[in-house]
Amino acid sequence: MIPAVVAVVTAARTGNERPFVFPNECPECGSVAKREDGEAVKRCINSRCPAKLHNRILHYAARDAMDIEGLGDKMVELLLEHKVVSDLPSIYDLKLEQLRDLPRMGELSSKNLLQAIELSKTRPLDRFIFALGIRHVGSKTGLVMARYCGTIERFMQLTEEELLSVDEVGPETARSISSFLADENEVALMRQLLKHGVSPEALVVDSTKAAVLAGSTFVLTGTFSSMSRKEAETKILEFGGKVSGSVSKKTQYVVAGDNPGSKLEAAQKLGVAVITEQDLIGMLQQ
Repeated sequence: MIPAVVAVVTAARTGNERPFVFPNECPECGSVAKREDGEAVKRCINSRCPAKLHNRILHYAARDAMDIEGLGDKMVELLLEHKVVSDLPSIYDLKLEQLRDLPRMGELSSKNLLQAIELSKTRPLDRFIFALGIRHVGSKTGLVMARYCGTIERFMQLTEEELLSVDEVGPETARSISSFLADENEVALMRQLLKHGVSPEALVVDSTKAAVLAGSTFVLTGTFSSMSRKEAETKILEFGGKVSGSVSKKTQYVVAGDNPGSKLEAAQKLGVAVITEQDLIGMLQQ
């Protein structure tokens, strides 16, 4: 169940409550905190804010992104505290002697981290696009972009107008990607990553494979046994299908695993075909 506010318990109030006032400045770096039209939150506008850098490195190193094992929260904090990392590209400048001199870091753990960093240089293009931390661009959109562009150079040439023509990319996502690509600092960062040896594996679309599920929209619900929901989603996209987060009359199939949720009920009410994980695997093997 998705958490939601269902009621206000006024009886629990003491009279000492104070209204929350959103800050106008970032508490970390002092830069302006800006709220975009139509949004509830304020965000620091400083792309070099230390707090944003910490989270950005964590996102970049995450399993679904560049999958840099060992570069977790405490490690990122340690690297920033000792000023051996200043931005994303500097991760690839790390040396063995720098790491093993840090607190709680030995020879083996330092070598393992450097090996994981080196392995990240050839991750697939979709994971690199996701790793960049572009707002509204999740791993699924990263895959859509990789399938459409094929290479990172082609991705960097996209305009908002062209993005709007890409199936499964809405106006908000198109604006977000085009704004990112128009930001000189972000483009320079991508160029620096490439100069440091990051070479995202180009996505070669197999037209025969991509035709298998073409025109079909799937919704996934429940737990699968032979693969994760994320892996199933990637497979469907790879074979030309679409994946939606909600059931509608435009949905062709709901793939129901163990303990399916309300999406199964929605499918049954709308008369949408419900298939099993094994049915999906069978469709992929045709």
